[in-house]
Amino acid sequence: CDDVDDCVGQLDDCGICNGPGAIYDCGCADIPAGNCDCDGNQLDALGNCGGDCAGDIDGDGICDSEEIPGCTNETACNYNADATDEDGSCLTNDALENCGGDCSADADADGICDDVDDCVGQLDDCGICNGPGAIYECGCSDIPAEDCDCDGNQLDAIGICGGGCTIDVDADGICDDVDFCVGQFDDCGVCNCPGEVYDCGCIDVAPNACDCDGNELDVLGVCGGGCTADADADGICDDVDDCIGQLDDCGVCNGSGALYDCGCVDIPEGDCDCNGNQLDALGNCGGDCTADADADGICDNVDDCVGQLDDCGICNGPGAIYDCGCESIPAGDCDCDGNQLDALGNCGGDCAADADEDGICDDADDCVGQLDDCGVCNGPGAIYDCGCADIPAGDCDCDGNQIDALGNCGGVCTADTDGDGVCDSDEVFGCDDPLASNYNSNATEDDGTCVYLGCTDSDADNYDPTANVNDDSCEYLCVGLAGCTYPTAINFSDDAVCENGSCVFFEVPPNSECPFDTDGNGIIGAADLIVFLSMFENACE
Repeated sequence: CDDVDDCVGQLDDCGICNGPGAIYDCGCADIPAGNCDCDGNQLDALGNCGGDCAGDIDGDGICDSEEIPGCTNETACNYNADATDEDGSCLTNDALENCGGDCSADADADGICDDVDDCVGQLDDCGICNGPGAIYECGCSDIPAEDCDCDGNQLDAIGICGGGCTIDVDADGICDDVDFCVGQFDDCGVCNCPGEVYDCGCIDVAPNACDCDGNELDVLGVCGGGCTADADADGICDDVDDCIGQLDDCGVCNGSGALYDCGCVDIPEGDCDCNGNQLDALGNCGGDCTADADADGICDNVDDCVGQLDDCGICNGPGAIYDCGCESIPAGDCDCDGNQLDALGNCGGDCAADADEDGICDDADDCVGQLDDCGVCNGPGAIYDCGCADIPAGDCDCDGNQIDALGNCGGVCTADTDGDGVCDSDEVFGCDDPLASNYNSNATEDDGTCVYLGCTDSDADNYDPTANVNDDSCEYLCVGLAGCTYPTAINFSDDAVCENGSCVFFEVPPNSECPFDTDGNGIIGAADLIVFLSMFENACE
């Protein structure tokens, strides 16, 4: 009855009569200040809630303890793909392709550095550096007259120097004593015979062949065809056959047929049968129960209690959720025996103080406060660029690197004369204006060569003042006097037949330094606005 009811209404999840419930981030309370979740965790150096990263000095998203120093320049010969921090160790190949080597040149590409090479170039056949070599027929001298080589031999009957052939009647270059045909070979290569007299010329069609080119029937019966296999004998070559085998009842090559629950396909995902039905809230296929919120097997529309009966038999009641059963611990106590929490949160404990809230009683705490990253009690921590110390004078990082000409710490650029952020050694000269016809997207330094095509004749109707090369596009459309053709302009000309863009629609006071001061009073005010509004929305046809 309301006159004896402690709560006329509902206790919320936090035990408050008609309260808002667990609406805060941590349920009945909000996240404590300084924490990032309801478990008391804080953000680490990488911004991870409850993470264990103590520092990320360079702010690259990699914990300092996980950093890998090394060469990060992909063009270097000792590039380290695993490195996360550039340590200035990058090297380049020397002229001998030795990583970090000191050879500056190998002009003749002989694998010997020029500064220790006895011959930068080639030794000729006589052992002379870059000499002419053995340029005569006999090396350093010519063949004696009437001889054919440097040993005193002469040509024989078939033109072989020092050969033993005495006769070659048919002059075919084969000595008669070894010539298989002293005479002529016919078109078929037979000595002194009539030539091609067979179906295929000199021979007949070969056995198993289907033409005179030696082609044979392929597996599809095509003479000279390229089909090597037709495993299913369907008259379609296997290399172009969509199905080498049989299509099943479902049209699948070599498939197993209609063996699924729904024939050729399985029950669609989300359905419980082949008719498109789904399981209802009670797991019945095609059933009509739309909800069983408490999963008790009773549909909510007939369930006496959608939820749980608590230990007191109340539907969705709080039950015996208090430390003392059905009642909460009395205010100020920490248990049902009247004890209170000490400074460490121990119920009935004897710790009087824990000022730094580190879980160690102050009378036994070696540091009442915080140990910084350097292990100093209440110290400032790793607040310097290099942690517990600053960057040495003249360096730009804690590894001893200096800033190069581009401002890169540990960079290799020695000069950037024009200060454009591109190292002098990497500058590419050319036209760097995308509007120019000869624009070079690789150019980093404009060399004044930009070409702007257009009409350069100021008398033309389409004169382009930005063009520096005439492209023969000039147009002269006006025949007669050009001038202002708008009647509402103060300089309208009855004689003008072509508009030249010279119209003025309000008088600019003489010697005025303020062109929008139309009344010449030295102030751009309401009167000037009225003049403008009087012309507003006039059609310019």
